[in-house]
Amino acid sequence: MSTTFSAVLLLTSLVPGQCRRAVSNADSDVDVDPRLRVDAAKIMIPIADGKLALNSKVYKCCVHSDTGAVNLQEMSGDLPKERVFCKNTEGCGCMFGDHFHSYTYSWPVCRVRLSYLSETTGESVPKLYSMASSVDAKPVTDVLPPALNACEGVTRPEGIQYQNMYCTRDQGFACEVFMAGFGFWCKVFPCRVRATVWNSHGCGCDAKAFRAGLWTTKKKPNGPRIWTADYFVSGDEPTPGSLDETGRYVTEVFDGITYKYGAELDILYSRTILWAKTGTQPFIPSNISRTGKRIWRKGRQVYELNVDDDTFVMQAISQQVDPMLTDNSGLIDLLSRKLPGMDTFGNKVEGGGSPMLLPEGMTYQCRVLAEDLILQSHGAAVIMQDHFYNSYMLETVKAKYSGEECVEETEQWRLDYCGRALSRPRPGVLRG
Repeated sequence: MSTTFSAVLLLTSLVPGQCRRAVSNADSDVDVDPRLRVDAAKIMIPIADGKLALNSKVYKCCVHSDTGAVNLQEMSGDLPKERVFCKNTEGCGCMFGDHFHSYTYSWPVCRVRLSYLSETTGESVPKLYSMASSVDAKPVTDVLPPALNACEGVTRPEGIQYQNMYCTRDQGFACEVFMAGFGFWCKVFPCRVRATVWNSHGCGCDAKAFRAGLWTTKKKPNGPRIWTADYFVSGDEPTPGSLDETGRYVTEVFDGITYKYGAELDILYSRTILWAKTGTQPFIPSNISRTGKRIWRKGRQVYELNVDDDTFVMQAISQQVDPMLTDNSGLIDLLSRKLPGMDTFGNKVEGGGSPMLLPEGMTYQCRVLAEDLILQSHGAAVIMQDHFYNSYMLETVKAKYSGEECVEETEQWRLDYCGRALSRPRPGVLRG
């Protein structure tokens, strides 16, 4: 790591609240009063229908409008029922009685004692206190550069375009919209449906507004998600359809969010009913029209699905099913991670409540690259998703691995890696 990078990292670690004793991995050296009240809505992640998510579990915060009493209910098991007749069994009034409403009913605050929050979620009091204290703190990832802004109506620069993804502050955070025409074609069996992919990368995406959007059977959400590749590289010729006649990026606005044209995705006609409900088709390969390269540098950990002689590398991490998948740290143990019962848009998740099961003959593994992995698309690529809606890309070249064991990709691991990677020359561009 360079001296400059180390100095910046040290300075950005001095965040507000530095006078408090640091939280250790064991959470054993922090003296926190468990009676302290915190806003659970700021610690957890807000999702659909006024629910909150933490560690792959979904909760509902119900507040009594007269007394201010709060009940935080975990939603995967048997739910309490105070009323005999309920229109909505997940409603606060049904579960806890009259005058109980979702915390979003008036003022969106779910204020509870740390002891109660710890008992309900299983997280330790010091860990929850640390999470509450760091809500407004400056993240150490601010030492990384911001993502490229390419959504301001400017013309596309000529020549080869590099986009740094993994080593940016938000790891390429973006939302996507799938817009299907539901016209199908059968030039090649089996028949397929074509959907247009719109991506917000470079345009910005408010995740809360995204989840609150108007979704239909033809307009489906994908994400939010982040990218795993170090670089995206586009050649001299842009993806067909991505620019207008003046050379500017083609954009659309959905629910107040601006998206760039991304690609065309082919969906098996036999899977359109499932796709229309959820916007996904787990473990079914699909063709997507795009050009350019995805590059993972030497030393990176890659997460792969292997089936028969094919290997698919994870290219995007989705927060649509599990909103706690905000980085790469949970990927090494992905198969032991329980699927939520519902995704963040209120759709039932296949296999929810249990760890993800792979189709027979398929395996999942993490490996460390001994050389750069460069996957080039000459107009098309093959992708598929898992039950978390993470996206994988078919490896068209044989990767070379170092034999090193994978470790958990903590933020510190990413910062250390990026400190080295950003000081190296960018990988060479292969023309083809």
